[in-house]
Amino acid sequence: MANKWDLIETRDTKQYTKDIYRSLPFAHYIPIQFLSALKHTKVNHLLDLILKIDEVRHQELTEDQLEHFIKRCINKHKPTKGHGIKKPRIFKFKQMGVNPPAFVIKIGSGENLADSYIRFISNQLRESFGYIATPLNIWVEKARHIHGKTDNNAHK
Repeated sequence: MANKWDLIETRDTKQYTKDIYRSLPFAHYIPIQFLSALKHTKVNHLLDLILKIDEVRHQELTEDQLEHFIKRCINKHKPTKGHGIKKPRIFKFKQMGVNPPAFVIKIGSGENLADSYIRFISNQLRESFGYIATPLNIWVEKARHIHGKTDNNAHK
């Protein structure tokens, strides 16, 4: 929220938005609202935004939505390995909670997923499901080998 907008002489919101995102690159997913509380300019837009953010924070995605989503991600950009020798395979992508949204990526034992790929998935989630102004928690969980077989339901 950029309050006291009425005090700014040159009101180029596009340029101010670029400047804010340049100085705060980690906040690229947070919408900026230019308003004046004193003059009640665009204050009603703020309430609409708050309600929308609350709605997406509590959004529960179905298994079908998540399966379709992760397949699209993999087709668009194959998983890249982190510190390891094996190329990672994603077995499952699951939502673990809401407010804030939490997800788990299950990969094979002995594999690692690059941080850049996790950021890619985070950005794709925001684009596909409208997650704005809310953090996304994404964990990577490795499957365990039990007697030569892989247990994909294993927890850390």
